[in-house]
Amino acid sequence: MEGIFSLTAYSILAQAGVGMSVMLFIAGKVIGLKEENRKQYVQGYAMATLLTAAAMLLSMTHLGMPLRAPNAILNIASSWLSREIFFNGMFFGCVALTAFLLYKKKPGAGLLSALAAISGILCIFSQASIYANTVMPAWGHGHAYVTFLGAMIAMGCVLSGIFFYRHDEEAYRKFFIIGGSLLIVSILAQAGIYAYLAGGLALMGPAGTKSLLLLQGKNMLLTASFLFLTIGLLTCICQYHRRKAGAALYLMAALIVLGEVLNRMIFYGIGVPMGL
Repeated sequence: MEGIFSLTAYSILAQAGVGMSVMLFIAGKVIGLKEENRKQYVQGYAMATLLTAAAMLLSMTHLGMPLRAPNAILNIASSWLSREIFFNGMFFGCVALTAFLLYKKKPGAGLLSALAAISGILCIFSQASIYANTVMPAWGHGHAYVTFLGAMIAMGCVLSGIFFYRHDEEAYRKFFIIGGSLLIVSILAQAGIYAYLAGGLALMGPAGTKSLLLLQGKNMLLTASFLFLTIGLLTCICQYHRRKAGAALYLMAALIVLGEVLNRMIFYGIGVPMGL
């Protein structure tokens, strides 16, 4: 159980940081960077940097010999773990430099923000591929990709919304609509994968059957997860129509993140290797 909590914390922090970077890049294209909103970008990228740094520190607990972690990059051509480490390092450097350049009002932040978004997505894709290409049937069938990328999008939307929600300008409302739409898609995709997964696990032999039984035993946890996600989504929609910012935005973000944490615990909790 301790391992599940550790893996959950690491993956959630990493995906939240990348998701914020992706949405901040979109904000730059939709809202634009102006002197009056520069502080919002600096704060957003600084938060993404801190989330990523915390995730990287947690990742060291999963390595038997942390000091040899850089050696893993040498297998980048054949190892998804090596690719994750490489893109994670690249993402951290880009997102930290983006925050620094924006704070110092130096040129180059636009290019680095694009590189941060791209390297971040590749990092999470590599992270999901590690789990998708194992002997755990429960992590196949697209489950790892939908869960990891879906969480990245969902958390990125709501966390960036805290910095960029304003109802008095059309560009901000347009960004909120884009974020809300992506949030809906990510939640529906994560919910739908369980129905698809249940049918696939039944055909995957003893390991698949055991994973299916474990999943059925977590119905209450699964219900709670998507209840939090749904309430968070409804809060987002209500805030948009009320044209009012405030504490509800933080409640929305907390509900979405909590829902993703519970969903991730289910993901790790139903993994059963073939042959056991």
